[in-house]
Order: sequence, then C-alpha cells, then structure tokens
Amino acid sequence: MRSTLPSSQSFDPLILHTMLLRTTICFLHATVVFAATSSYKLELMWDIGAPDGHEREMVFINGDYPGPILEAQQGDWVEVEVYNKLPFNTSIHFHGTHYASLTTEHIAES
Repeated sequence: MRSTLPSSQSFDPLILHTMLLRTTICFLHATVVFAATSSYKLELMWDIGAPDGHEREMVFINGDYPGPILEAQQGDWVEVEVYNKLPFNTSIHFHGTHYASLTTEHIAES
C-alpha cells in the first residue's frame, strides 16, 4: 500500500534527493574520518642491558627494552619502517594482530 501526503504537505523531489545525498556524504565522511595511518620507525640496536638484574648484550628498539607498543584501530593503515643496526640479520614479527591478506608484495626490502 502506497502512502500519500496530504496536499498541504507536498514536497519537492529535488529537496528529498538533496537531503538523501547530504546524508550519504555525511556517512561516507564519518567512515573516512575514523580511518587513520599510523607510522612507526623502529631502530634495532645491540647494547648492554639488565632487565632481570644480570647484565648482558641484548636487542633494544629505539633505545628501549621492551620496545614500543604499536597501536591501531580496526581499519587503520599501519606503516612500520625497521632500521637494523644489529651486527647480524634479523626479522621482526607482531603479536595481537590478524593479517587478513599479507603477502610478500607488502614487504619492502631496503
């Protein structure tokens, strides 16, 4: 059953179209506003540390142990640059993340 407006409440289809368009733009804008890019630079270095009270050589990240917390919200883009200043090759991995479609194409070698 189709509802009809009383003749005293007629409307212009162009106004309705404009209102719908503005609402759609607002929702799209809200989606974009909440997405962000988090960029991190990690410098891996070898130094003397004693986190448990016994000195030894160990890996520090940006001069600290443990390294920094990398925070992001769902939908954010995360960029991580790693500078390896260790006296040997190494790799880095992350905990607490879900890699939806990570491939080797996403990893840049320097």
